[in-house]
Amino acid sequence: MAKSPWRKMSTAPKDGTVIIGYFQYGGKFHIESIFFERTGRSGDWYFFIDASWVEEGRESLPPIYWMPVPELPVVKTPTQQETVSA
Repeated sequence: MAKSPWRKMSTAPKDGTVIIGYFQYGGKFHIESIFFERTGRSGDWYFFIDASWVEEGRESLPPIYWMPVPELPVVKTPTQQETVSA
């Protein structure tokens, strides 16, 4: 069985790095792009919604798990693809 990419929030980067957060809210699970912004001795998680970064609200729950944002795949155009000869 493959190891899950999800990690405990205690290990999440708190340096402004954008990561993927796993939330449970309203009886449903949500996956959002998030980052942590330090303010003084503490800080807040921000998530992306409606085309802008929003601070985690009092009504919402903090993320449960996180994972790094995966690297984007490299997509080659037809002219960049290797030709296979039979």
